[in-house]
Amino acid sequence: MGILSFIPKVNRFSYCTRDLKCACVIIIFIGMLSSMHTASLLCLPHCRSLFEASSFVKIPTNILRWLLFVCELIIIANCFAFLLGIFMNYRQIYADLLIISAIVTSLISVPYAVLMVIQEQYTDCRWYYSQIFHLILYFFMWGYFIVIVNSYEG
Repeated sequence: MGILSFIPKVNRFSYCTRDLKCACVIIIFIGMLSSMHTASLLCLPHCRSLFEASSFVKIPTNILRWLLFVCELIIIANCFAFLLGIFMNYRQIYADLLIISAIVTSLISVPYAVLMVIQEQYTDCRWYYSQIFHLILYFFMWGYFIVIVNSYEG
């Protein structure tokens, strides 16, 4: 892993499971479910006026929203590929793809969350309608998952 050598490695996932292969399978399923949930929140927002209100951040917010939606679909595909890669000895390639797509998605979610806070000021929608807390938890969750997937050697 030449370009991903900056990511730290750990010996175990948690006190529940010490086997990193089992941890990666758990991460795959949690990652797929959370990405499907995030994609549904991005595609069908709870408060429609959040994306229809006229503000100076409307266009960048919508662009990042759909870019984040596409990234979520890529993460779902990479999770499935990594699951197959674990059992077919192509783990390294698919792990790198999953890590890179998770890093890109996490980095896109940060400016999107900031723009969502700004966009909320122009609507009657408030924080509980947007995905702010979801995106913050999602960012930290994928940060931990990236370290675990990077640590699995096969």
